[in-house]
Amino acid sequence: MDRIDGALYEVMEEKYSGRRMGASLKCAEFAILGARVLRLMSGLAYLPVAGSQIVDFGNQQFTLISPTRTERRSAKNLSDIRQYHCWIQCKHPTPESNTERLELIDFTDRYADKIAALLDHSPISFPKRNYFWDWADAVDFPIPENLLSHPSVRPRKSGWRWMDNTCTRLLNKYESENEVYFSITTSQVLNRLADNAEIMLQKSVRSN
Repeated sequence: MDRIDGALYEVMEEKYSGRRMGASLKCAEFAILGARVLRLMSGLAYLPVAGSQIVDFGNQQFTLISPTRTERRSAKNLSDIRQYHCWIQCKHPTPESNTERLELIDFTDRYADKIAALLDHSPISFPKRNYFWDWADAVDFPIPENLLSHPSVRPRKSGWRWMDNTCTRLLNKYESENEVYFSITTSQVLNRLADNAEIMLQKSVRSN
């Protein structure tokens, strides 16, 4: 996963190197491209999804990134929604219990500092990581008290990340309408993966 993350990050940062925020606000592209690469490499049904996320900025600073009900009703494109987040999901069957376990992947965790600054939060106090890759159980925390009254959260007792059907439909629409771009960029990520692997192999040979 480190190699996929590295290749995806390099390609995306090169594409948005002229932007003040770099690729930090491009969660939709990270999710779409990451899911495509993971499907090609694993053969598993990794899918990009969009919805809501509770973010912990440390020191009891909890923020909800979530679309409003009005936005969901009227949005024709993903860009019509002001606050949402995108990540990757994959359902894995567990035959012993006849259920499914949900895997979550987010290649944008490295941008937490920039997002905190954008949302006017003080510096983050928890350890940084480049990406999140775990089971959904890992973010099944109780809803923070200061968010319990929020309309998007009221029906929920726990869970800090949940898919929204409208946002995900619009994310799929965005991918479909930009098929050529995402096909080309997926190839660039795969080529970068191969190049990085070759460089590592050459270094290993030289060191021996």
